[in-house]
Parts: sequence; C-alpha cells; structure tokens
Amino acid sequence: AHVLSDIDMTVWVGVFGTGGPKFPQGTIPGAISLYGVLGGRITFLSARPPVWESQTRGALLNDIGIAEATVLQGTLKNVMMALVNTEEAHRGMGEQKEIAFNRFAGLHPDARFIFFGDSG
Repeated sequence: AHVLSDIDMTVWVGVFGTGGPKFPQGTIPGAISLYGVLGGRITFLSARPPVWESQTRGALLNDIGIAEATVLQGTLKNVMMALVNTEEAHRGMGEQKEIAFNRFAGLHPDARFIFFGDSG
C-alpha cells in the first residue's frame, strides 16, 4: 500500500493550518511510527503552496527525519483566500488536493492507497 498523508495537524502541529488536534507545536505522537509499520513510500498531500517547498522539506527533514518524500502541493491562491474567506479557502484546498491525488493516482494505476489526514 502507498501511504498518503496530510502534513499539518496530521504529522505535526506547526504554524501552517488552522484545524486539527490541539497538541503543542511539534510532531504528532505515533504518526511516523504508524507509517513505518505500514511500510512503503510516504507521499504528502498538502495545501502548502510551492513557494513553501523549501520550508516544508526542511521541516520534514529537521522535525521528523524524512529526507526523501514526494510532496503534492496546494496553491498560493487558496492559502491567500484563507485571509478573506476561510470557507472558500477550505473548499479550494480540498478541490486542489483531489486534483493532485487524481494526477498522482493516474501515475500509479495499480497502487492501493491509505490516506491519513485531519478534518481541516
């Protein structure tokens, strides 16, 4: 199985994102261990836009020890929309994640996916 995971409020709590569990900043206890037990490669499906890619990859490496991972990104438009219309931003983020997943799944037609994420 191929593990797909959201980043914020699923793998760690940081400054990006507004929903999810109310843990202190840092990694979500047990998330990475669970992914390791499931085996396979982890792909992150995130609302984070490409302009945050270096920060995202740095956090994946420095905060949770993942040096190599595929990150399916969101758009800056949806992140900026969160400043003026949270509901519209969340809808756009969800739609963008669906588009990114469908493209990714099309590259792996025989794969089975396990998805982890929060409700935000």
